[in-house]
Amino acid sequence: MVPGGAERLFAMVERQAAHRQGIESRGQLFGFSLAASSIVGALLAVATGVPLVGVSGIVVAVLTLSAFFIWGQAGGRQLRVSVARRRRRIRGA
Repeated sequence: MVPGGAERLFAMVERQAAHRQGIESRGQLFGFSLAASSIVGALLAVATGVPLVGVSGIVVAVLTLSAFFIWGQAGGRQLRVSVARRRRRIRGA
């Protein structure tokens, strides 16, 4: 046993969680700004007389956002299933 080991371990876990949340927050902000600029650019293309490019840009932006949303939902479900299996295994052991 290390004196104060549990407190140090919890402090490390809390720092890691805060770091991960900061990275996720920046990633979401970057994704939003990228999607918004793509849609604005596509709308400008439609407004300036290039409708095919504009509509294509909007479709690609919407499909990409939808794909990432579905991918995120599937990843969360996969994590929940994995945790539930682990819990059952621990209880059964």
